[in-house]
Amino acid sequence: MIKQYAPTQILQLYSQSSADVQDTAVSERTADRLRNIVLTKHELSLNQLGKTARLLGLVLFGLLHPDELAANFQKELGIEPVQAKALYRDIWETILRPIETSLKRIHGQIKAVEEIEIEAEFKPPVAKIEEIKKEAVAPPPIKPVAVARPAPPPPPIRPVLPKKEEPTPSRAEAYLEPIEEEIKPPVPAPPRPVPPKAEKKYS
Repeated sequence: MIKQYAPTQILQLYSQSSADVQDTAVSERTADRLRNIVLTKHELSLNQLGKTARLLGLVLFGLLHPDELAANFQKELGIEPVQAKALYRDIWETILRPIETSLKRIHGQIKAVEEIEIEAEFKPPVAKIEEIKKEAVAPPPIKPVAVARPAPPPPPIRPVLPKKEEPTPSRAEAYLEPIEEEIKPPVPAPPRPVPPKAEKKYS
């Protein structure tokens, strides 16, 4: 799709252009030559004529390099690369070559028409019916995906209880010798006295 610019932008670029570029952009002579090339010689439509005129305007105002004009003809007008290059040659020789010096000041170096190359549009190869039938086979069976079992949870971490610290003896207690207590056998209890039996009296 051709990029659109606001009328104020085009007017600004037109005012900054040289006199020969301005005359080429708006003269009736340029319009007649362009119609003769597009409609009569190449037998294109009015719609294609309008697109060609817009692309030519982009070249005149420095928005499109002349080397890219043929490729844009092929893309925007929907024509073959050979015809696009022939259209560019006719427009260059009839309209653009007279202002080549001004165009080089705008765009820099410009290739000769013979050096312009257009890459052909890529078209995928058409497969033969026999090849399509060979490829249309049943897909291989889908293997079940092994589900990895989750790893067992780690054992609970038991809290480490702090060891009870034995009381550290003081310096004075460290020099004391241990006292051995003499173990005495238990003393038996004294026997209880037995009271005398009372004597019986006979009468």
